[in-house]
Amino acid sequence: MKGTPFRKSRYRILLILIIIGLVFTFSEALGLLEPVRNFAQKVAVPLQLVVYQSKQNVENVLATVTEIGSMRDKNSSLSFENTILIAENTKLQELAQENKVLREQLGATSSKNQNLIVAKTIGVSPLASKRLLILDKGEINGVRENMIVVVKNILIGKIFEVFPRSSSVQLISDPDTKISVVTGRRIKGILEGQFGAEALLTNVVQSDTLKVGDLVSTTGEGDFPSGLVIGQIKEVKKVEKELFQKAVVAPFLLPESLSTVFLLDDK
Repeated sequence: MKGTPFRKSRYRILLILIIIGLVFTFSEALGLLEPVRNFAQKVAVPLQLVVYQSKQNVENVLATVTEIGSMRDKNSSLSFENTILIAENTKLQELAQENKVLREQLGATSSKNQNLIVAKTIGVSPLASKRLLILDKGEINGVRENMIVVVKNILIGKIFEVFPRSSSVQLISDPDTKISVVTGRRIKGILEGQFGAEALLTNVVQSDTLKVGDLVSTTGEGDFPSGLVIGQIKEVKKVEKELFQKAVVAPFLLPESLSTVFLLDDK
């Protein structure tokens, strides 16, 4: 009987946790937690952007330091002071590159009468079951679900979820992604996302010709406009006894390498 008070205490704690869980569930359903979520995003998104950009800046600095060391070994006549100036100019070069990317993107879409929303990447979703890229633009910036995300004419994905100050992109490699595509040889198929960085081209009959290096782009069927480039065929998987052949498609751009993306707004 000595364990009875302890047992009652455990039941009491369990009951309290259940009540708290129910309160949060009903509050979420009624929208009572929306102000709290908005405030949390207002604080978290800028911090996440700083952390993500700092990580990229550290990688750039390390690459620059490595380059400086290599330069000193290869050309002793180059003064160390000049190499330090190269390192200090790295940030200016990054800004110039961002402006160049924006100008090129505007040129790539100007003929299509599409507005653009420019967004910074602030991380990749930690969800094991999804392949999502997190952006620093959300509902207050005009972002909507299913908006197409590109860099030039290269498809990155489409908006999956929108929050007031951030949003997530369902990447090409997401397991739920299915896109109607065509190769440079005019062979049609379905591109299906995998859990890794690559995707799989399916529904291609055995008599069609697939070759390593073939370009893969969108057909215009479904949610995606036509002519957006996705990547290249990396490997052809052809088993004679099967009705269809498959091919591994490697995207041109890896999400981890992106700092700026563009959302197409057709409104």
